[in-house]
Amino acid sequence: LTRSWCLRRRTMATVTRFFSPYHVLNALVLCSYPALSVWAKSTLAPAMDIATLAQWEKQSGASCIAVLFMRYLRKETVDAWVTDVFTYGKTAIALLTYFMDPRVMAWYVVLNLLMYLYVNLPVYAGPSAVTWLSPSALSEQVTGAGAGSGAGAGRAGEHEAWLVMFAADWASSCAHLDPTFAELSTHFTSPKLKFAKVDLGRWPETAKRFNINLDAFGSSSQVPTVILFEKGEETGRLPALYDDGTKVSGGRMRRVDIVKGFGLDERFAKTAAEADGGGNAAAAAEAKAAAVGAPKGNAAKKKD
Repeated sequence: LTRSWCLRRRTMATVTRFFSPYHVLNALVLCSYPALSVWAKSTLAPAMDIATLAQWEKQSGASCIAVLFMRYLRKETVDAWVTDVFTYGKTAIALLTYFMDPRVMAWYVVLNLLMYLYVNLPVYAGPSAVTWLSPSALSEQVTGAGAGSGAGAGRAGEHEAWLVMFAADWASSCAHLDPTFAELSTHFTSPKLKFAKVDLGRWPETAKRFNINLDAFGSSSQVPTVILFEKGEETGRLPALYDDGTKVSGGRMRRVDIVKGFGLDERFAKTAAEADGGGNAAAAAEAKAAAVGAPKGNAAKKKD
């Protein structure tokens, strides 16, 4: 019953997040083009080459469909692909408005600029078992610095592993990964594995500490970075890095990559088996219920 309720809650969160102002307004901009085209052909016809516009509409439409299909096959998350649809679609429309009238293009560009400045990607607000950590909390709870100061205190992270997402609010790729990481946390959190997140935009010095380059962009971007800590030590990360700190090309951050790369399925199964083996069936059921259904991915370790 609990698992069924959690699945329904996650499904609702998935659907509703695509009805944010960002998604609705961008969809309206794309869907308004047919009306804009009809208006231009009827109003601007004397000064506009309708045949040329029609030809460009066919070419740009076919090109967008082909590119977006390829992007879908290589998508990391659905959220990222939806953003691609908006970006490529609006770029194609901007080109077409130029053939209508440069003034129409100017107004269209201004509209999209205002949307870019004032309509941001929504912050994920669905089910999650992710803990936000400050640099001091990261040191105390995950990497072990500051632990053992009290009587009988053990090393931080000695009895559990931590999967930490290092993100920045200015990076759209982090917003795209948030729903996936949250889902994983609800599904795989257990007494021996916890999920956390650190804001590198607020604490950029933490990026230097863990060798995350905030200045890289495009395919070389290292934000977000997901690192697995066991007994306070880093044992794997996505994206993987070469020894000189540059990103390994071709790395991806899909759900399956995170799950397989960090061995989340195996870890969760082992935790449940240990609970059962200890004669504590209730603990096993509790561990299973704590896993509310998050993806797992392929985390590559640092290259030796």
